[in-house]
Order: sequence, then C-alpha cells, then structure tokens
Amino acid sequence: MNNLLSKAMDENTPQFNKNVTEGASKEILRTAPDYLNSIIISGMKSVQESVGLEYHGWRRLTPKEEFDKMFNNRDVKVIYDIAVSDLYMIELRFTYMGSIVNRYLYMPYTSRGNLMNISNTPYHIVPVLSDTVISPNHKEVFVRLLRAKLIFKRVDRNFIVDNEKIPGQIIHADIYRTDNRTIQDNLGNVVPSISLYILGDIGFRAALKKYVNITDVIVTLDNVDSYRETHRVYESSKIKPRALKEFNYTGHDLKILISKDQIKDTSFVDNFIFGILYTLDIFPESVYDLITVLNNHDIVDEKAYWRIALGRIVFKNSFSIDRVSADMNDHFITLNSYVDTLIKGKLQESGVNVENFFDLLAVILVNYNTWLINSKAYNSDLNNRYVDILYYLMYDIIIGINKTLFDINRKSSKKVLSEAEVVKMFNTNLSPKKIYSIVKSQGMNIALMLADYTGDIMYPKITSTLEDQSRGNGVKRGKQSSLPEAMKTLKGQDMFLGSLLFLSKSSNSPRFKSNLFMEYDLHSGRMMPSEAIQPKIKLLDELLLGRSGDNTKIRAMELLAEVE
Repeated sequence: MNNLLSKAMDENTPQFNKNVTEGASKEILRTAPDYLNSIIISGMKSVQESVGLEYHGWRRLTPKEEFDKMFNNRDVKVIYDIAVSDLYMIELRFTYMGSIVNRYLYMPYTSRGNLMNISNTPYHIVPVLSDTVISPNHKEVFVRLLRAKLIFKRVDRNFIVDNEKIPGQIIHADIYRTDNRTIQDNLGNVVPSISLYILGDIGFRAALKKYVNITDVIVTLDNVDSYRETHRVYESSKIKPRALKEFNYTGHDLKILISKDQIKDTSFVDNFIFGILYTLDIFPESVYDLITVLNNHDIVDEKAYWRIALGRIVFKNSFSIDRVSADMNDHFITLNSYVDTLIKGKLQESGVNVENFFDLLAVILVNYNTWLINSKAYNSDLNNRYVDILYYLMYDIIIGINKTLFDINRKSSKKVLSEAEVVKMFNTNLSPKKIYSIVKSQGMNIALMLADYTGDIMYPKITSTLEDQSRGNGVKRGKQSSLPEAMKTLKGQDMFLGSLLFLSKSSNSPRFKSNLFMEYDLHSGRMMPSEAIQPKIKLLDELLLGRSGDNTKIRAMELLAEVE
C-alpha cells in the first residue's frame, strides 16, 4: 500500500528541478575551457596575420604535467599554495613566429551543491540573473559584449529638417577607451556619434543602401529649394555645440537630401544623419573636403575621412593626423571581433540578427528610443533574461586575454616583437593564477559567496541563492543597497524565477531565492517556462500593473488545466 501511495504521489506531484536543488555549476563549469576557447578564437580575428601569433586550441594537463609546470617553469617565480583549491590546469596552445609560447591557466570546478574551495576557504557559486547583451533603462542602453561593456547615451540638439527646427539626438558611446593622462583637451567635451563608426566601416551611401535601401541621396552646399517637394532636407542649426572649445564659430551650410519616396521609417535615417551633422558642426571647415570625397566616389578616401573625424573627437585634437589615422585603423580591425559567435547567438535569441559590430550599431540607431520608452516591459520579458555563471567567474581571464592580444597587435604595428617580449605580455596580463582574482579583498565576484557551513541543508541555505546583475558593480559585488531601484517593482516573471518563502525586511524580493521548479537551459542559461505557465506570467503582470480587476482569468486557467 505504501508503495502504491508513493507511486501515486510521484506521478501527481511536480518534480523539483535538480539543477536548482543540487546546483548546476558543476556541469556548467565543465564548459569553461570551451567558453574561453571561443573567446580567444574571436579575439584572434583582431590580430593581424603579419604579427605572427597563432592559436591552436587548448587541452587539459595531466596531474604529472601540472606538477612539472608548477616547479619547472622558468618564466615565473614558483610559489606553491598548499591550501586546498578546487582547480585544474589547462594549456592554451600558441605559437609566435613558429616558436611555441603556450600559456597555462587554472580553471575552477565545483562539487555537488555549487561548492568550491579557494585557498582552503569554502565558497558557493551563485547563478546571476542577467540581461541578454542589450539592457535598456529609461535614460541609456547598456550593451554587454565579451570584449567590451558599452553604455549608449544621447545628447539632445536641434536640427533643421524641411525648413523647420526640430529636436534631434546624437547617440554616442565611449567605444575607444583613451588614457586621459596622455591627451590634452584641445576640442572640448564633444561626443563621438556612433554614426561615424558605420561611416568609417562602409561609407555614407553604402550605409544608407545596406540598412534602409535608400539610393536617392544628395549632399550639397547649394540652394535646394527645387528639391524640397520630393526630398527630405536635413541641415545644421549653425549653433555652436555647447561643449565645443571654439570662440569664433560660424557653422556650415551642408545639406543632406533623402528621397521621400524611399524613406519607409525615419528612425535610422534621422539618427544617422543627425550624427553626421553634429560631427560637421564640430569641424565645420571640413565640409568642403567631404563634398570632394563624396563626389570622387573613392570609398578608401571616404572611410579615411570619417575615421579621422572620429579620431579627432576621441583624442580631443591632441594628436597628429597620421597618428589618429593609424590608431583608428587599428581600432576598426579590433571591432571586427566584438560580435562573435556567442554574442550573435544571444542576440538572435532576443530577435536581433546581426553579422558584425557595425550592424549592431545600426540596430541601436533604429531602436534606441523604443528601448528607452519600453524599458520596463523589455526587462520584464523572460526572453531577455538568462542565468549566467561563466561570464562572471571568467571575466578577469577574459580581460587578460583581450588585453594581451590587443597589446601584442598594437606594439607589433610599430616594430617586430621578440619572443621574450610576447611572453612577458602574456605573463603580465594572463598569469596562471588569474582565477584567484574572483576572491580578492577589493571586491568579491558577484557570482560567489562564502559558504558559512558546508554541512548546511543544500537547497534552503546554498543552492537556492540567486543574484541579479543590478546588484553588482560590473562583475564585482556592488556597494549598492540590498534592494536596488530596479528590483523594487514586483513582476510576473518573479513568480517563475524566484521564491516567496525567503523574504526578509532588507531584501523583500522573491528574486534572491530560486524557484524549486524553475527550468532553464544549462548551455544558454535561457529561461524555459512551460506553455501552461507563460500566460499566467503575462496575466500576473497585468494584475500587478492594475490592468485587470479580478482574478477570474487566473481561476479560469486553473480550471482548464484541471480538465486537461
């Protein structure tokens, strides 16, 4: 009878998700070397072939090989930590000019319950709820790529469109990070429009053709009254940009005309052209060169023109044109690796299909205002959220890889590096014990917490813990309040992701404890609510927003489920 009762209960009782109750990090961290492998392959695209650096994949070292590397490595001082650490060593296989310059890294692993020891201190891995690449709020758009974290902002400015003054915006981001100690500001706090990146990649006419299929374009300094019925005319307001350091400002008369018949949606066209006019407002004397370049239809000269304009803004007019041109050319080569296979996949899951970084910038130009206006709805959509562990734990290693490849590529453009110089760059940026930085005192990793007592009941005390990216300062545990503003509003998805059983006064959000029945894909981290639960999440959102007067719809769903 007991067996029969037990069988009946098993058949009719929802089953806990073992990836939640027992922890999923053990399986997820198995893929850490492959994760880094894809990042290195992507980063190598930014390294020119002439440099002579090649990557040949990775392999795991045997215990004997690991022991030999610890005590026979002449490149670094040997320090052996006898404290217990749950780490193993892998080999990254590189060659430079035909010589082997392999690198060695410790990788973490966990036991059942997300538990891991670092220097004899027990920690447990905490899954982090993250946004998928694009994360908007009411005033800016955050984009998290593997090679960079970018914040896209806007500057308001008036323009003349069809003889009327209208408010426009210049969408910009600090994509090129400068060392301000070496730059003397000769320009002012003007911003680099992301339009310049698209222009520097394929040029003006090619960009309009590729992204909005517009071919009827006129750029001129002449009178255009005869075109006004058939074309949308964009002009500068001739007012000096507020941040520009220039006292004798005169402006410019450049006009950009787009056929009204070919404009299907002004979202891209307006933001794209406003970025161009704003740049010319900064350098009004350069409009004559632009007219010449566009009339000659020389794409090489045109791309050089836009890249130099971008570089002059980035470097505040403090460097020579030759240096600006060289640095920007290197910068554009690096940008080719910003959108790799991993990022493409995550963007596709959110309905954004791009081939490269410049396509992503075009998507931002089109959707920027919509994302800001609908940021709350965007962030409430489960399709735009996923559980992440690898990015947070591997972040310092990712930065070390990217910085090493960037430094090698940049310095090789000036001289041929010796093997010793390349090895030194690897040692500086990518030491074997880079993983230890996740527990450094200046900021513990947000995906990690001290395990008070490893004998605690697994789910209530350890594996139930969930974090949210909004509580971190990047990948480090932030100094914000225990309940950031973004988490103070209860959402329908919280009932799927989190649990109401562990609410506290200081952190009264269900999102800090994972739901026993939450389903997500281990490979992608994407949420997988069942077809039955999806309409309930949507309806609960409506109730929480006050858009539905009673609970009759929820009861109707429950009755329908009972019948089925």
